[in-house]
Amino acid sequence: MILHSWSTSYTQHAGIPFAMWAQENGWAVIVPEFRGRNDNADAVGSDLAVQDAVDAIDYSVAQAGVDANRVYVVGYSSGGMMGLLLAGRHPDKVSAVSVWGPPHDLVEFFEDTMRKGLGYASDIWRACGGDPRAAGSAQDECLTRSPATYLESARDQAVPIFIAQGIRDQFMSPSVGAEVFNQLADPADRLSAEEVEFFGRGRVPDHLSITAKTYFGDGDPAPVFARQSGRALLVYFQSSHEMVYNASARWFASDPR
Repeated sequence: MILHSWSTSYTQHAGIPFAMWAQENGWAVIVPEFRGRNDNADAVGSDLAVQDAVDAIDYSVAQAGVDANRVYVVGYSSGGMMGLLLAGRHPDKVSAVSVWGPPHDLVEFFEDTMRKGLGYASDIWRACGGDPRAAGSAQDECLTRSPATYLESARDQAVPIFIAQGIRDQFMSPSVGAEVFNQLADPADRLSAEEVEFFGRGRVPDHLSITAKTYFGDGDPAPVFARQSGRALLVYFQSSHEMVYNASARWFASDPR
């Protein structure tokens, strides 16, 4: 399953390479429209949007020849947010999830995009019914729509999740990848608050290195940090807000269940 990003619909060109790969390798592929652009209350991780993705999975696995035990999901940016929501809210529906620069906590994302003057903040305001920075109904609504609220379920159910982010991500703080990883990782493997803050500044702490297979190859941006903990894999790579198609395809092909 290919999940579209924040400001577009299922017709997003970013899904084309995955669809071509699936066709070449005999895999089924579906690209659901989960309420379109994230500029209204029906979208932005709502129950309706999540159900759209669940319905697409149910439809897919009901088709002849589709392996219900290999439901692989990939999403970039807001598509990654939806992938994490599926992993956390419906861990029984997905076999492995690959996410690239995903929003993780909509309150945090609102604050970050307000500081940067990006339009995502106004989309979140409309979706959640107000400013989520203060305690109240808007904040509660944003947390209900945030993967951070549900990821413990994904960890408890051992959903394989590949988290990747460009170390120079200009739209999503690079600290987000580390925050997602920390929710999924075993306690001994989690990054410290100081290390997370260092990643947020677009830098890899000097004492950290690549200690896991990245699935990046020739022609891909260079990985700068990788760590595996249980079923969670975190990779930072030398780029901005980007998705590396081949890395996800290689990971899925390795059967990460």
